[in-house]
Amino acid sequence: MKLQVLAALLGCTLASTAWAQTAPMAPMSPMSAPMAAPMAAPMAPAAPAAAVPAAAKPSDPVSMGEAIAFDRGKGNCLACHVIAGGSLMGNVGPALKDMKVIMPDSKQLYAVIYNEQARNPGTVMPAFGRNGILTPEEINDVVAYLYTK
Repeated sequence: MKLQVLAALLGCTLASTAWAQTAPMAPMSPMSAPMAAPMAAPMAPAAPAAAVPAAAKPSDPVSMGEAIAFDRGKGNCLACHVIAGGSLMGNVGPALKDMKVIMPDSKQLYAVIYNEQARNPGTVMPAFGRNGILTPEEINDVVAYLYTK
């Protein structure tokens, strides 16, 4: 019974109540007992992000494309790809470098971002354009940015 109470306090479940009642418990010394983590104070809701003034927003396609590619709520390219200058990069997809050499036709790269599933049905890459994640203009900005890599 004590083990069941302990498991309930720790958020664990026991596979069998018979096991819980018959399993021997090794005595614990005060030095080997795990220390309970202090409870954190409830967090206040995060303040909404301040709107970026229009003058501070990037205006050229390359800067816009970089912002979209690195934005975890928009393009989120870094979740799966390595891109020079990025952080917390993934390794599911290929590194996005030498894009002009790999895909000299920008329409091909646009098509990959828009809906790679049309070319490769087994891909895990989201169809950013087809699914409305990115607008055609945003995809063009990302292509412009990737062509600088």
